[in-house]
Amino acid sequence: MSEGKHIEKDKATVKKALAFISVVIACLALLASGSLAYYVTDQRTHNVITSGNIKIELHEYSDLSQTTAYPTTDAVTIMPSNSITKVVVVENTGTGEAWVRVKVDEVIDSTADDLAMGAGLIQPDYNTAYWTQKTDGCWYYNTPLSANSKTEPLFTYVHFSEAIGNSYQGDAASIAITAQAVQAANNAAADGWPNWN
Repeated sequence: MSEGKHIEKDKATVKKALAFISVVIACLALLASGSLAYYVTDQRTHNVITSGNIKIELHEYSDLSQTTAYPTTDAVTIMPSNSITKVVVVENTGTGEAWVRVKVDEVIDSTADDLAMGAGLIQPDYNTAYWTQKTDGCWYYNTPLSANSKTEPLFTYVHFSEAIGNSYQGDAASIAITAQAVQAANNAAADGWPNWN
């Protein structure tokens, strides 16, 4: 083979190699622009998701108009067969819809060691149209409570049985109320209740 033909062949090989390198560079450029486009698209469609804030406040009022807070320090003197106004509602002060439940503990602190506590001596007028008592003893609001709204009252009056006789004279009766809430979103069964402290 002559030297001229050898040089021609080398030039052809170099041209093929350069063409191959150009194709590879072009493919890499396409891949790079494709990756860049995907990255930009991913950034544009990125969603910031925050969970709803669940927060409630328990309110007790001494009037049906719910304007006067129930006294927490001064005792109210009662007699057998008396009823007192005590309105109990729960307010959702958070940003998310919530399920609400309330625990009610009716207690008579007796000074007599041998005094038997009779069932039903303290009788709140529970609002069964909006609240349901379950087997755990708690009262559950029947529907999720929207943000910035209040429940219907759990009860509005407390009646003291005529069975409260002279042996209870000077004793103190109290109704301890505790409320809890869990998120309603993706929680149709109202699960995930915390334990009572």
